[in-house]
Amino acid sequence: FGEIEFWFAMIKIVAIVALVGTGLYMVSTGFVSPGGRTASVANLWNDGGMFPHGMMGFFAGFQIAVFAFVGIELVESAVKEFFAEQGITPTITQPTDSADIKLYQAQLSGQIIELWVADIFALMSEDIGQIDAVYDRAALIALPETMRSKYSEQIGKLSGSVDDKNAPQLLITINYDQSQKDGPPFAISRQQIQQYYNAAYQINELTSENSSLNLATTIAVTEQVWLLAPILN
Repeated sequence: FGEIEFWFAMIKIVAIVALVGTGLYMVSTGFVSPGGRTASVANLWNDGGMFPHGMMGFFAGFQIAVFAFVGIELVESAVKEFFAEQGITPTITQPTDSADIKLYQAQLSGQIIELWVADIFALMSEDIGQIDAVYDRAALIALPETMRSKYSEQIGKLSGSVDDKNAPQLLITINYDQSQKDGPPFAISRQQIQQYYNAAYQINELTSENSSLNLATTIAVTEQVWLLAPILN
């Protein structure tokens, strides 16, 4: 194994040296691409430099290396379908005493993906570990009104394991005349958002825009994005 590792390492070193040498040759000879661009050191700062769209894209890339992504799904077939679509084979474990709870783990483009097959109300913060942020795109709006308060409380419990503070949330909801169409997805008003989250979060509406409900194109729908910042005690 040591011999194999040596030769693989040598291949990487040779490839790096070859790429650097090729780049220097193209710059020194003024190579012109089929699109008419000339190889030049000036390309490092031309057209806005290395960060033509600002630094946020650069820093956002760190989340791939630093954070793992955790999801909770009640239907196991949906989890299997996700990994099948990505062409990766997950590791499946049963980390709790419950046979109804499974954990699918894999890496996608170097990013750790963990998908729990479980009833979210059956999980505890000790099961899934530290949560630094929550992204809710289609969970709250999929629940009937009788379950939403319980759901928001459970999310707080699962994400509140560090210093007894809840993790911030990015929440996406829709609002429309519920009498025109039965959910899900359900309409959720600003007043309901305050009812569910006001006790533990500062609620900020980031943006809102017109949207639609699948084939129900005649219904006026507003999609809203909320930032829920934990209240510091």
